[in-house]
Amino acid sequence: MVRRPGRGLQVFLAGRRHQARARRGHRTGRGLTPAEKLKTVQALAEGGDERAKDIFRTIGAYLAHTVPLYEMTYDIRHLIVLGRVASGVGGELIVGECCRILREEYPALAQKVQVMLPDEKFRRVGQSMAAASLPEVPDAV
Repeated sequence: MVRRPGRGLQVFLAGRRHQARARRGHRTGRGLTPAEKLKTVQALAEGGDERAKDIFRTIGAYLAHTVPLYEMTYDIRHLIVLGRVASGVGGELIVGECCRILREEYPALAQKVQVMLPDEKFRRVGQSMAAASLPEVPDAV
């Protein structure tokens, strides 16, 4: 079995992004792919739309409350936010909200875990680069 750290979080955040968008009244159009919907919301956030910005803040909140759960299993010291959802102002909002909640609600964890947002290019391709560099884990008996 090969472990793919972060995959659970990717799936978790993708579902939350769509739920948050629907709760806030965003209608990005039927028939669009998730990537096209994300681009639409990112463009709205870049343009200053507070509803769109709230979507990214909500993702940051979910991430912040998920970190303690992952910390129960993994000794987390560095958390790098990657992927298309982290592009542009959305990534800054995600990390900002995550750090704020960690400081306020999980101060010991906030002292231990450094949440990082790499440069724009690495945010988009970093997931594939990180996955390609993972060692293979032998199957458990």
